[in-house]
Amino acid sequence: MKRMETQNWHHDKFGEKWKGPYYIHNKLNKGAYKLRTLDGKVLKNEYNGDHLKLYIEYNQHLEPVIII
Repeated sequence: MKRMETQNWHHDKFGEKWKGPYYIHNKLNKGAYKLRTLDGKVLKNEYNGDHLKLYIEYNQHLEPVIII
């Protein structure tokens, strides 16, 4: 979910622009979604899909592949 409070701030250039990750709990009308935290708590607000981004978890223990 996009952090709207940092949208117009210029002093936090390298700060995080997204919150999350969250699960989609329910799809509502007109592109709105109810979100749920990883521990199962449903957020009370609805969020527009334009402010959501697919979260891809990367493995932090990747080993480099060397091709000779």
